[in-house]
This record gives sequence, structure tokens and C-alpha cells, in this order.
Amino acid sequence: MPVHLQTMSEKKGSVVGPAVGLGTAASLLAAQKADAASEIAQLAVDQRVLLLGTLFIPVLGWVAFNILPGLIRQLQVGLAPGV
Repeated sequence: MPVHLQTMSEKKGSVVGPAVGLGTAASLLAAQKADAASEIAQLAVDQRVLLLGTLFIPVLGWVAFNILPGLIRQLQVGLAPGV
């Protein structure tokens, strides 16, 4: 085998070990970033639910407050004897 091919094959063998190590480290780092991204997405969903709750709960309370007197009056008239 020519000398330059022999030295290339020797170098190639010495690069494989660190390359595998770096590839494994990169995949672990990517997995951690994916976990962090999913955690941020979950927090965003939680915040949206909280935001919608703070908007719609007072609205529903106001609607109930405005409907309740008429409902009570209608029930009193309907349940009154002799009407």
C-alpha cells in the first residue's frame, strides 16, 4: 500500500472515536433543547388558559348578574297562586 494511503487510514481511525463522542454529545444537547422547547410550549398553553379564564369569568359573572333579577321575577310570577 502506498505511504500516503497508509497514513490516511491511520488518521481516519483516530478521528472516528472523537467524532462519535461529539455526535453523541450533540444529540444529547439537541434532546435537552427539545425538552426545553416543549416545556416552554406547555407553559405557554398554561398561560393562555389563565388569560382566557381571567377574561371570561368576569364576563360570565356580569351576564349572570344582569339576568338574575329578571329570572327571579319571572319565577315569582309563575309560582304565585291564582295567576
